[in-house]
Amino acid sequence: MEPVPARQFLTVLRDLTRALLAPSALKTSYINLFDCPLLPIMPEHKPHTWGEQPYYELSPSGRAHVLSAVAALLADEPVSRLMSGAHLPFRERLTLEKLLNYVPRWVQALLIRSSAGWPARLRVRVDAHQRQTGMDANDVLAQFNAWRAEREQRQRERTSLIG
Repeated sequence: MEPVPARQFLTVLRDLTRALLAPSALKTSYINLFDCPLLPIMPEHKPHTWGEQPYYELSPSGRAHVLSAVAALLADEPVSRLMSGAHLPFRERLTLEKLLNYVPRWVQALLIRSSAGWPARLRVRVDAHQRQTGMDANDVLAQFNAWRAEREQRQRERTSLIG
């Protein structure tokens, strides 16, 4: 990544943190795939809600894992391999493109939409993903938000029947 203003870097950090910590269908998150050998333990992030956990609310170990993962996603290959544990024979290098391909569609849509405020070199990589998938980020997010609202409504109804 080229030198960028602090605000732009913080935007990238916020968006990638959200993507790394987002819940998958298996109630895990993508951050758990990063095994930085410089950190003493593997991350075991298991989100309980669809809401995001802000970076500043993470434990010191959680913040270290997020920063090593962001470095792995954005750095050149030697640094990326080191920060993601890809130096191990069975691990492949994790990149921004792989993140975009493997996170849930609603997270991909969030990244596509928020990448408008990212540095140009990163934005080009996200734009390539959008062109390749043909994803309409606004439509995906509208569907996801409707699904969440319906699910929350059912939960409230279930709770009112019990209580």
